[in-house]
Amino acid sequence: EEEVEEFITNKKLSFQKFYNNRLFLWENLLGISFFVSNNYNEDIQRAFKNFNYFYNTEVFPYDCEEPAYRKIYFIKKNVDLKDVAANSGYVDDILFLNIIKRAIDLVAKIDVTNKNLIQKKDQELHKKEQEIKFMKASKFWKLREVYLKIKNYGRKR
Repeated sequence: EEEVEEFITNKKLSFQKFYNNRLFLWENLLGISFFVSNNYNEDIQRAFKNFNYFYNTEVFPYDCEEPAYRKIYFIKKNVDLKDVAANSGYVDDILFLNIIKRAIDLVAKIDVTNKNLIQKKDQELHKKEQEIKFMKASKFWKLREVYLKIKNYGRKR
């Protein structure tokens, strides 16, 4: 950052520096993106799309504070050129908490979805276990065991 600014200044150019993506927020939202991508279904996809729409329309225009993930330089060859207009707003505490709440809601939705899937798989597993138990209790299974004993006895001789 210092090297870039020193280079621009040495070339006698004027510049504007903008910050983009508050680091703390960016790190957490990136983590949520990875979490969502590993737990993807249509409901989650819809919820994540809504979350991203909220961020891009309500937060992104104001997500320009330090420390930032990205710094953007606008360098002017001519000092008479107008400055790039920048949003004067910022992510206030209420908006910041709203982002966090929506992110937690998304994670909770994934958690509930995963628990429902696990419960469904547990039920399927229990049903298969009952089928195996019923099968092993059948006369056919018992005859099969006798047959295998006779067959093995014949091989040993």
